[in-house]
Amino acid sequence: MRIPQASTSRIAQHSSDCQTDSPRIQGRQSAGIPRPTAVVSADAVHGLGPRSDRAAQVLRNAVTARPAIWGELRSLAPPSTAQGLLAIARDLALVVGAVLLSKICATCPAWLRDAAYVGSAFLIASAQRGLEHLIHYATHFTLVKGLKCNVFIGRTLSVVLGHAFEAERSSHRDHHDDFWGPADPDYRRLREAGLDGLPATDVSGLVSALVVAIPKYMRSTVRYFFFPTGETTADRMIRVGCWLTLVGSAAASLGGVPVLAYWFLPFLFVLPIIRFVGETSEHSALGCGDELLTTRNNVGTLQLFFIHAHADGFHAVHHLYPWLPPHNITRAHQILLRLPEYRDYAQTCHGLLSAPHGKRATIYDMLRPAPRS
Repeated sequence: MRIPQASTSRIAQHSSDCQTDSPRIQGRQSAGIPRPTAVVSADAVHGLGPRSDRAAQVLRNAVTARPAIWGELRSLAPPSTAQGLLAIARDLALVVGAVLLSKICATCPAWLRDAAYVGSAFLIASAQRGLEHLIHYATHFTLVKGLKCNVFIGRTLSVVLGHAFEAERSSHRDHHDDFWGPADPDYRRLREAGLDGLPATDVSGLVSALVVAIPKYMRSTVRYFFFPTGETTADRMIRVGCWLTLVGSAAASLGGVPVLAYWFLPFLFVLPIIRFVGETSEHSALGCGDELLTTRNNVGTLQLFFIHAHADGFHAVHHLYPWLPPHNITRAHQILLRLPEYRDYAQTCHGLLSAPHGKRATIYDMLRPAPRS
């Protein structure tokens, strides 16, 4: 069947307009796309249904107009408890492996011992970031089967990482429902850090913007993750009490030094940098305010393993269809690549600092407006 050209031309017109749009799009109206009843019901339960905005709307219309592709996407919707538990096990195994690596090198020369610890700290922080991604999926009820199971796992992981699950879920709903609008907390954090002015015109300007942004971003994320607006005093006391109990039990059973060295130091000093790189990579320097054109896929091998684990790197797919479980997002990306409305206009980068020939690197996007067809 021949692909209609009208839809891609509408995206092309919008992508041209987006280059001069302010990142902050205000007064926008929600333009929902009709869905089959089963998917509408899922979105209603999740409370995080996709929001349509011009180019994203054109793509969603193109998908629903092709029953075969739409049917394949719908078949990917059911969560898998086994896959969700395997994802958790992957991150915990990475922590254990990193600790063992450091312990093995404990009797090595000092330079090798120190290098092994630094590497272990990075791996542990990467695993902690992976667990944060799983909390994110639990807020969508897509990590495992069942609403109560997602809430239980989400709250448990939140205690381990000091997050406030319910407040985070509410805030994340605003990110989806008012994407890049005044109520979007992710855009507010980006703006508070001064990163809404990207892309930079040269490397020195980009480095300066990122260095200045890091401490501002850290302050905003501490407030967002650990002292969120809307959390009741009782909930906060319960969360902090559970966290202190967990920390105290681990310290008593394992000894304070290992817990400090192999959990808290990576958590306090390495994880925030990984989180900063990851969140900055997702939406910054693309302008506009459209879920398709202002969301970047970061699919480099190292990005997907260390920064955007559990398919978080396919972020545009998640924004288009947030009811997809993490283990099926990569497959959904492959399906959407059949459509020029996605293939030609999705912002996809294949590396953080460099990329294979003919592919885009994330840092390149932050140096100038993303190339448009």
